[in-house]
Amino acid sequence: MEGRPISSKAWAVAVTQLLIMSSSLLNVKSQSSTTLVPAIITFGDSTVDVGNNDYLHTIFKADFPPYGRDFKNHEATGRFCNGKLATDITAETLGFTTFPVAYLSPQASGKNLLIGTNFASAASGYYDGTAILYHAIPLSQQLEYYKEYQSKLAKVAGSSKASSIISQALYILSAGASDFVQNYYINPYLYKIYSPDEFSSFLVGIFSDFVTDLYKLGARRIGVTSLPPIGCLPASITLFGKGSNGCVSRLNSDAQAFNKKINSAVSSLTKKLPQLKIAVFDIYQPLYDLVASPSKSGFFEARRGCCGTGTVETTSLLCNPKSIGTCPNATGYVFWDSVHPSEAANQSKTMAIPVINLEELNGEKRSQTMSLVHEACAKWGFFWVENHGINEGLMQKIKSLVKMHYEENMKDSFYESDIAKAFETHNKVFDFDWESSIFIRHKPDTSTEAILNLKPELCKAMEDYIDQVINLAEKLAETMSENLGLDKGYLKKTFSDPYIGTKVAIYPQCPKPEQFIGLRAHTDAGGIILLLQDDYVSGLEFWRDGEWVPITPSEYNRIFVNLGDQLEVVSNGIYKSILHRVLPNKEGSRLSMATFYNPGANAIISPAPKLLYPGQYRFQDYLNYYADTKFSDKGSRFKTIKEMQV
Repeated sequence: MEGRPISSKAWAVAVTQLLIMSSSLLNVKSQSSTTLVPAIITFGDSTVDVGNNDYLHTIFKADFPPYGRDFKNHEATGRFCNGKLATDITAETLGFTTFPVAYLSPQASGKNLLIGTNFASAASGYYDGTAILYHAIPLSQQLEYYKEYQSKLAKVAGSSKASSIISQALYILSAGASDFVQNYYINPYLYKIYSPDEFSSFLVGIFSDFVTDLYKLGARRIGVTSLPPIGCLPASITLFGKGSNGCVSRLNSDAQAFNKKINSAVSSLTKKLPQLKIAVFDIYQPLYDLVASPSKSGFFEARRGCCGTGTVETTSLLCNPKSIGTCPNATGYVFWDSVHPSEAANQSKTMAIPVINLEELNGEKRSQTMSLVHEACAKWGFFWVENHGINEGLMQKIKSLVKMHYEENMKDSFYESDIAKAFETHNKVFDFDWESSIFIRHKPDTSTEAILNLKPELCKAMEDYIDQVINLAEKLAETMSENLGLDKGYLKKTFSDPYIGTKVAIYPQCPKPEQFIGLRAHTDAGGIILLLQDDYVSGLEFWRDGEWVPITPSEYNRIFVNLGDQLEVVSNGIYKSILHRVLPNKEGSRLSMATFYNPGANAIISPAPKLLYPGQYRFQDYLNYYADTKFSDKGSRFKTIKEMQV
């Protein structure tokens, strides 16, 4: 048994992060003007193997039916799937019309090497011993093949171009589950000398060394998958579930512990390797949710795969043309065999949250970037921006100062509050917010002096930060106005002496997150909201297409933008304010600094005449009504507000 599945929601997160990593490359010349990166280079196991094992003497092969029955030309290429892998879909998302080929295949030569290649091998892992057991390609050998690839690439592209491809390529690493499920749990020797925690540390050490070696060889942008809930694989349930039909909690706990270590290792690597951009594709929770509630994502079967009985099949011995019970249509199955996802799961809607490079508003890509902003506002209502003009050092400084203020002035009082103590005596779910916050008003006047114990250093940093945030908000307001066909200054004029304020919130570490909401679901009352949030702890979620979309912690000093109710009104519903919430976290406290660029209290709000939204009202009237209906449906709120005439 090899590899581990990556669900539709899980790879949604992965693709999102891949696009985040890729977006900063939009101004780089790739092999094709339509691709966001010049090449994709992949290492790992069967979840990303596209056919290397076809050329090995191993039982872990997928170059025969029914594998590949829904792939192009119904061809069994060696992919452990009925169709496309998640990485194939990622390549398409990034603009590739053909996929990087398996390095051991005859096609891995000439111009085909310009778009990257794939070294992954089913039954491989971080630990070379795992691959050796099953005659797969060890990770160390995959790295040697990569060195060989670099020499071949230089001959095809020339040294200069090859060097550019190597440094700008996107690297994917997917491994680890085989080491546990296929080796550690069934290997008495390993199980005797290592505890699960020690084995995790051993594997993470190999991971760190591998990334360091890859960096020395020129890699700069790397994405690595976390472990999924390995106890939820159909094969794991069959082999380790002791007759139970549910996920094996012991295995899932080991996966979670490993993931914590891999995230810590990534943090250390980014400090050690200054030019490294690395993201962990955290797929544990999304896959767990998918297996627990498959119908929410359009599937009806998550306990067994489509091929054969779907409970133990993953090699030619059990999943083959003669397998009895193979389903005629895999679209309702999360798993294709007992370990790997179906194409339907891989293809399921991806939540690739837009990332917009604002620097390109000033260049030859202005028109393209304007369109990206418009699409993000109309179809999403939230998005990331980078190269936004806010000083990165200042962003980090203010995060540090705010966390210090919380520790010194807010933490103790929060944990001593009735809210924090409620879980000690009750098991119910509480309908109030698990947060500690202050609100700082900046314009038309400031309230910093009225807030107790704000140190001068924090006040000065906040002042400098807000000046830059206002510039960003006004740039976005101008861009949105133009995109709506209005005068460039329309939104700023409509907001007439905008009200600027910042909610500084800490969502404290929560012992029982299942009993609380960090912040109940709501839309924001105002205009443009600019969020500086935590670098490590997640919790923010936005509602889209019938499900909650998790917003990853900040990366690369990006700012998260979402739209408030007034922009939906002014745009006559073209732009959207979106329901969102914050979930508390058991692992740590989350920082959130949301700056609101809102209409002034007496600003007269109505749809832009060109856009024909009925009614006019004072923003202060809206705020008064919003205070009592914040956590109710905004549709009924809009209906009432429309009747408020000035």
